[in-house]
Amino acid sequence: MNAYFIGLLLSVVSAPELVVFLLHETIVLSFFSAFLMVIIISLGGTLGSTIIYLGARLVGHERCLNLLEMHGRKILLKPSDMESIDYYYDKWGGVIIFFGRWLPTFRSLVSIPAGLSRMATWKFIALTFSGTLAWNIILCAMIYGFRTYLDYLEIGLEGYTSLTFIAVILFLAYLFVRRLSERIIKGSNYWGNDSGER
Repeated sequence: MNAYFIGLLLSVVSAPELVVFLLHETIVLSFFSAFLMVIIISLGGTLGSTIIYLGARLVGHERCLNLLEMHGRKILLKPSDMESIDYYYDKWGGVIIFFGRWLPTFRSLVSIPAGLSRMATWKFIALTFSGTLAWNIILCAMIYGFRTYLDYLEIGLEGYTSLTFIAVILFLAYLFVRRLSERIIKGSNYWGNDSGER
């Protein structure tokens, strides 16, 4: 099977850091092959993110809000959290989508609030593709330029992926502890009297 087709399929569901190492032999063949692989895996990554975005958009803001009102208390979320998402995406959505593509784990998550906040589809796709393209240029340039040091590059990118994953987990743990402490301090009425304030 053609390496570019494999790259396209893999990049829909896999991290680009993994794809470039699996297909490094094709990337280092020539400048053109590296350039073509950048385009292919950027299209695949954009397709994968767009599927997540469309799924979130299909669920919809109102349905998600209703689910939070009914079940949010069980997972320490409030309806006003949706307003916070809308606020930050209205203000920083473009930056979050573009640079979110550079961060393992986070790159998939940013598509969900974009869909829920009903960011324009063309804008989401344009920002996703450009952010994915920029990151893949960096990755493929490293593979192409430092092909004799692939083992060190792999270790470095694995470390980067692990640190990003740990940072996301720590951030979520911080939010969980903060929300739990708010619930304990303010009591059960905290969820029942959700005022919608950020």
